[in-house]
Amino acid sequence: MTTTMTMTPAGTPIFHADHGLTVAHYNLIDDLMSVREGFFIEAIPLGPQDLTGTLQSVLYGPSCGDDPITEDQVEYVKRGNRPGPSRLIDRPTRPADHMVVIGIAGDDPKVFTAYGNIGEVVAPREPWDSTMTPEEAEEAAAFWREHALARGPVWVVAPASPEVIAALIGGAVPVGWESVGGLYTTRSEAGPEAREVIEQGIDLALAAREAGVQSKGDNRDVHPFSMEPKFALSKSLQEQGWQQWHAAVQTRSKEACAAEGVKYKRFRYAVHVWISPEGETCLAKVKLQGKVPLDA
Repeated sequence: MTTTMTMTPAGTPIFHADHGLTVAHYNLIDDLMSVREGFFIEAIPLGPQDLTGTLQSVLYGPSCGDDPITEDQVEYVKRGNRPGPSRLIDRPTRPADHMVVIGIAGDDPKVFTAYGNIGEVVAPREPWDSTMTPEEAEEAAAFWREHALARGPVWVVAPASPEVIAALIGGAVPVGWESVGGLYTTRSEAGPEAREVIEQGIDLALAAREAGVQSKGDNRDVHPFSMEPKFALSKSLQEQGWQQWHAAVQTRSKEACAAEGVKYKRFRYAVHVWISPEGETCLAKVKLQGKVPLDA
């Protein structure tokens, strides 16, 4: 299996680009790389580019404007193949107002990772990281005594408990469900254009639901899915009365496309969203494969 490296428009590779980044974020990274030299870690404000909330932050604690996170609020969980445990709190991710970029600028530029953050303080490495100096380790230990990460990773395998559902309604994106560049983007991680399309799709789905649409035969453009869910989380949602809906959102008319000589279907976006019996929504996303890019 061949893996395609994510590249910015200027050609800078991003080694860890699975935090909901879009072309708008790549452009910000290129702007930063053009004025930096050598290794750097920097938090860029998203507000000046009207990108606040287009990334999610997993950090909780005083650096984000929160009270200190105490031991009775957390548990220590080893995430993936990391050599030590992380301090996790059972709260959702939150809209970010900064983007942290870690990379090397210069003749051979590269970005190791970029992700959302609340505030301009960048979290240090976790205490178990053996590459830190004694001074760095001491600072990291002090930081992580009162900070924690949102406990997103367990939601993808956990049943849809009331706490999980509340987090999903609030915009949390489970691990494994994050945006994938060029394929789809979630509502929580979307840029302004993609978010507008997603919101239109949600409105269409809610209206069709209210009108009594029950299948594709009733409305080919907006209807609930007939297939059985394959993930534990979505199965659990379905068991509690939630339905996944499809809504087609057309952003350019057939006449406009014909006049411009472009394909009508490239401006037709599929929005998927889960809707509760009470009309609440979560896990909304828009499919982008084969379509005109949004937020480019």
